[in-house]
Amino acid sequence: MEKLLVAKVSNEIDVLMRVSGIIRRKGFSMKSIHMEQATENQANLKIMLSYQDKSVDQLMNQIKKYNDVYEVSIV
Repeated sequence: MEKLLVAKVSNEIDVLMRVSGIIRRKGFSMKSIHMEQATENQANLKIMLSYQDKSVDQLMNQIKKYNDVYEVSIV
C-alpha cells in the first residue's frame, strides 16, 4: 500500500534527517522525498510511503512530537 505523508516543518536539513529516520525505524519504505521552501522559516515536506500491515496513525503521532514539525497529514 502507498500513502503520501505531507508535513509543514522548519526549513532545516536536520528536520528531514529526523523525520526520515523515524520512518525508517518504524519499518516503512520511502519511495520518494520532496522538500520545498514555503516561507523563509518553513518548508513543505512530502514523502511517498510504501508499507504493508503498518500503523500510519502511530507514525504520524511520533512525527508530531518533534518541535520542528508544525502539521502532519496523510493523503
